[in-house]
Amino acid sequence: MSAPRPPVHAEAVPGRPSCARWVVPPGSLRLVGVPERVPAPLARLLDEGLLVHVEVEPAAVLLELAPAHTWAASGDVVRGALQDALTDPEGWVPADGDDPAREHLAAAAREVLAGEVGAYARSHGGSLELVAVHDGVVDVELRGTCDGCPAAGRTLEDRVLTAIRSLDPSVTAVRSVRPDAPSDRAGGRRLLPLVFRR
Repeated sequence: MSAPRPPVHAEAVPGRPSCARWVVPPGSLRLVGVPERVPAPLARLLDEGLLVHVEVEPAAVLLELAPAHTWAASGDVVRGALQDALTDPEGWVPADGDDPAREHLAAAAREVLAGEVGAYARSHGGSLELVAVHDGVVDVELRGTCDGCPAAGRTLEDRVLTAIRSLDPSVTAVRSVRPDAPSDRAGGRRLLPLVFRR
């Protein structure tokens, strides 16, 4: 018996009518970027010339049709192939040298910081910048009014960590760091970063 097909839905990609961003269940794929190899159902569409590009995002797969095809005529075929491909997570092979788990978490963090969470910080005169991702931990720099804000810890915990976890459950913490700080000591006292785990 085969695995059930996961639900997917297409979104238009502004300015690129030949592309569709297929939203997939979070955590369906553990890689981001252009895969070296995709499962047979999508590989067949690439080989036949229906698709010309496949790119994985944290909770979506970007698919591009060849110029002679339209989504109205080919959408159902592509949807079915993508759903079948999602039932074969081992068939998605990242490009050589990639660390799929780290890249997936970094992409999820970038998406969150560029989306509603980042807009929330910007609406208050601040910003949140991705510094690094390692071992399930996302390091961000608080800038503008976010730097030193008494609510920064709550924002990191309630908004940033929760939003990243919705895209990538492997995140273990979000930390506020200062990448340009010359030392972790000020006035002889050790400065501790804000760290939130759930």
